[in-house]
Amino acid sequence: MRKAGYHFNSDTLSFDKIESSLRKRLWRLFKKFFSSFSLAIVMLYLVYAFIDSPKEKLLKRKYEEVLTQYSLLSNKVEHLDNVLKDMESRDDNIYRVIFETDPIPSSIRRAGSGGSTSTNI
Repeated sequence: MRKAGYHFNSDTLSFDKIESSLRKRLWRLFKKFFSSFSLAIVMLYLVYAFIDSPKEKLLKRKYEEVLTQYSLLSNKVEHLDNVLKDMESRDDNIYRVIFETDPIPSSIRRAGSGGSTSTNI
């Protein structure tokens, strides 16, 4: 049951009952609904902005794992490149010392590396 509203009348020194119209009640209901809806929208925005969902956490974890694997792979490639350079210098020394010839020129040594330089046919 709804509580009745009262207003103090200073002329009669008594409380008069306040009757509210349907329009005022609907307006009050609309204001409450709108303020609740606005507050819900703000709360949802804050939750989605600052709290990650389980799917987002999983994707971030996978991204970090991929970055770690990429870093490890990059280090391995650098190490293998250094090993190949060392083998190249040893090969050059072997040709000079043992076979008493000039080392293989770098243009021939690098013949199989690189990309395609052909144009559209």
